[in-house]
Amino acid sequence: MADVPPLNNSSLPPWAAYLAQAGHQAPSADNSQPWRFHWNPEVMTLRVSRVDEGLGANHPAVLMALGAVLENIVQAALAAGIDPTSWQFIAPSEGQLDVLCIPQPPSDFPTNQNLPSSITQRYTNRNAYFKTPLPDDVIKEITSLSEGDVKTVVIQDRSSIDQIVNVVSLASEARFQTEEIHRWFAQSLRFTEQEVAVGDGLDVATLCLPPGGKLLLNVTKNWSTMNFLNRVGGHKLFAKVEGSGLRNCGAIVAFASSAATKEAWLAAGRLLQRVWLLLASRDFAAQPYFVLSDQLHRLTTNQVPADLRDQVEKIEKQVKTLPAIEQQTLFMLLRIGRAKAKAVRSRRFSLDAVTSFSP
Repeated sequence: MADVPPLNNSSLPPWAAYLAQAGHQAPSADNSQPWRFHWNPEVMTLRVSRVDEGLGANHPAVLMALGAVLENIVQAALAAGIDPTSWQFIAPSEGQLDVLCIPQPPSDFPTNQNLPSSITQRYTNRNAYFKTPLPDDVIKEITSLSEGDVKTVVIQDRSSIDQIVNVVSLASEARFQTEEIHRWFAQSLRFTEQEVAVGDGLDVATLCLPPGGKLLLNVTKNWSTMNFLNRVGGHKLFAKVEGSGLRNCGAIVAFASSAATKEAWLAAGRLLQRVWLLLASRDFAAQPYFVLSDQLHRLTTNQVPADLRDQVEKIEKQVKTLPAIEQQTLFMLLRIGRAKAKAVRSRRFSLDAVTSFSP
């Protein structure tokens, strides 16, 4: 998450600026921010954006990001005394870019309303975590949450966590050998202050890299270089590093459902954000892992390269043996715990940059 900039968009009425600012703090794949807010004199609309330059409007990662935006907006509205029951939530469909229409509230809105602290405090922390188990009351509250058919599963025992780490590492190996994914990741990286200042993508300072990690990342962002290293086991090394962080945590939260519809992915995004905001309010750190769900989605939609298909099919079989997942769709894994250090927070586009207007 980014540091929260001031509400400097004078074209928005205070209530719309407040809700747009809340939504704009949601997480997204590689900080791509695939959303825009459109305002006319009576209604503010949340829309999918950047579909031509990103993953596409119906990609699961985009749907989950939009779900997180929705959750932020609803929680911010309730905190400010705005009733969301009259809002129009629009089901995802082919060619449909609008997600939510918010009519102007019936009463005046204060100009100094602050966002809920959990929204402003939530961010991704990729540092090392302590393995201290989470308090029972936090676990109980997390497992009580759901959205539609999407449920939470909390995994704390070390053998189950090791099992998850192993299958995530296999998925990461496939990821590092997939040119399409590598190119997407590489174009999202931001190395210089000038690049970071734009406000999107992954500031490499947020990745908590070991010494020499930034240089290695800069070298391997070229697919030819990465492909060469893969021939000597580079993908296994990178996957091992990625999995090691997941092993060191207080618990893992899995988000799963029997459904795999667009509505389910949107609901998963809402539930993910709800859990994350709860954790932020209790000063727990969190880091999402989408690589496993992404590989399974690619397998279902025939996007896995032919030479990796057998490996991903084996991953699919192993996922079915994960604790409490079985035959369900796995949407996301969330690594949680007490972080050993604070992390750099990603920047965001300005509110002006994600808002459009019509008379």
